[in-house]
Amino acid sequence: MEIHRCEPGVFDSSTDSRLGWLCRLTYVVVDKPDPVGRSEQSDLERGLIPLRIAQSALMLIVLFVAEAGQDFSSPSRMVFAAIAIVNVLFNIGRFVSEDPPQGRLVLLSQLLLDGMLGIVAVLALDPAVTPLAWIALLIPVLDAIALHSNVAGLLTWVAVAGGYTAFRALYPSFGGEPTASFSTGLQQLLAAALVGIPIGFWSTRLADALKRANEERRVARHTATRLRAAAQAGRRLVAARNPESVERELMNELISLGIDRAELWHENGPDGWRLNRAKGVPLREQTTVLLDKAASSGSLVSLDPNNAIELQQAHGTGLDMVVAIPFTKASDGILRIWSKTDRMLGEAEREAISVLAASTSTSFENARVHKALQDWSNELEHRANHDSLTGLLNRAGLFSVVTELTEAPVPPREIGVIFLDLDGFKAVNDTYGHEAGDKVLQVIANRFSAVMPENALLARMGGDEMAIVLTDPDELDTMETLATSLVEAACKPIRVSPHTAQVGASVGLTRGPGNASIDALMAEADTAMYDAKHAGGGAVAFSDR
Repeated sequence: MEIHRCEPGVFDSSTDSRLGWLCRLTYVVVDKPDPVGRSEQSDLERGLIPLRIAQSALMLIVLFVAEAGQDFSSPSRMVFAAIAIVNVLFNIGRFVSEDPPQGRLVLLSQLLLDGMLGIVAVLALDPAVTPLAWIALLIPVLDAIALHSNVAGLLTWVAVAGGYTAFRALYPSFGGEPTASFSTGLQQLLAAALVGIPIGFWSTRLADALKRANEERRVARHTATRLRAAAQAGRRLVAARNPESVERELMNELISLGIDRAELWHENGPDGWRLNRAKGVPLREQTTVLLDKAASSGSLVSLDPNNAIELQQAHGTGLDMVVAIPFTKASDGILRIWSKTDRMLGEAEREAISVLAASTSTSFENARVHKALQDWSNELEHRANHDSLTGLLNRAGLFSVVTELTEAPVPPREIGVIFLDLDGFKAVNDTYGHEAGDKVLQVIANRFSAVMPENALLARMGGDEMAIVLTDPDELDTMETLATSLVEAACKPIRVSPHTAQVGASVGLTRGPGNASIDALMAEADTAMYDAKHAGGGAVAFSDR
């Protein structure tokens, strides 16, 4: 197992990083695949390579050192020695190469080399004296079994045995007494066939079984890693508190897996599908392939190899591999994932994507509910603290804000209150009706808001009464000027179709220390306002404080 940096379509084993899938999920831990060519060699074939090298080295010793090699002429020894050396070099190259040569020509060449060396070994090492010499003939047989099939192994045995028998028939006196050597050779040939070929067959079966078991274990480990990373990503998605955060986090998690491109689509009514988010490699052209298919199936779907339209649409994007799966319970949201190769969309990755989509669906619905509750809570709080007709703060909202200011670690040094009552408002209600009165209040609220200083608090206290609280020192110094501006704004005619209404305003002012009671200040300003009203209205009066 190696650690790879997880970038779209790229795995860089030179950089140490950590997992999160399917990298935190920004990195991913994956099983390193067999190098190209290695995976095509069976364990038995790789195991035969050092055996061939040892056989060839032994042949060189027999030919030039052992007495048995003296039965061959000098040219023959040189030819066989050259074959042995070629076999050693060829197999050393295959053993150390990351990309060993493959193919029929390699198979045939290896069988010929091993077969010739095997026959020479049996001829040089008299089977009457050294019965184990027959083992040399099993090497090309095992080669054929490992590289092709059991039938090929049997045919190879017949070929090398026939070659040895033919040589003995032509040269009966080679290597010993003709009759005894030939007779013993035939007997041991049969014995080796009866023992060696079944051993080779079952060895191959065992090697294949071990290889399948190792592959299954690797796949299981790889799948477990992917699923564990997907589960970890799902737990992170649960922490998101609104649908937008869920979608944004999901995009980050998917790209960190090495996915080339991830998309989130939402159903857009009669207009079809709308691409909501996308991250990764851009597509050459956009397509809605698999979206309807995923929505109708409710599960992960991929391209149908028999559907020419799907394949053509996917091919036009420049990323041929794609899967799609709903990520909302109503299937009105589709997650679509693209990859340049099927490596990142294998069975393990698809299982992990399904797990992540299920986690996203739950997180998305939870985030929707949470956001709806939060919005509703905010709405209730706003309604509780604001006047529904004018949108201004109401009495409770104003007192709440002022209380926070006065109880702050650094309260304001001074507070100013302007209390205002509209003159002639009752006549508007009585003459034109309450709808006209509501219209007048809305227009007055907008006019007062337009002349409010930046830090002033404007509230409707009830009926036609309004109040302004000032805490900024500069704004307190212009308090009288602000009151005059309010009177002027209130006196302007108001169009109440089809009539024109006219009201005025009486204003009372007061100021107090920052720790003063807001109720007391309101009462003082209210008293001053009535003084202005009793003076004829349309005036500003100050508290006696």
